[in-house]
Amino acid sequence: MENLVKKHRACSSHCCIIHGCKYGYKDCPVCLGVVKQEYLCECCFEDEIQKQMSEIQLWNKIDKLFIKKNRKLKLNNIIWA
Repeated sequence: MENLVKKHRACSSHCCIIHGCKYGYKDCPVCLGVVKQEYLCECCFEDEIQKQMSEIQLWNKIDKLFIKKNRKLKLNNIIWA
């Protein structure tokens, strides 16, 4: 996991768990739920305007997805370890 995070260090500040990896990596640590994104992406801001969601609502959605993917990832690691 650490190698994945080091390899794709920029992902945490540019990619989105909702809208995907901005670099097209299939093993993006943000999309996999390994690390949490630091900022809302451009698409999140568009969603905020189009769907009239608040920034807090978007972060809540991001948190729920992160927890769900992170929990699933940890379970897979335990099962296969």
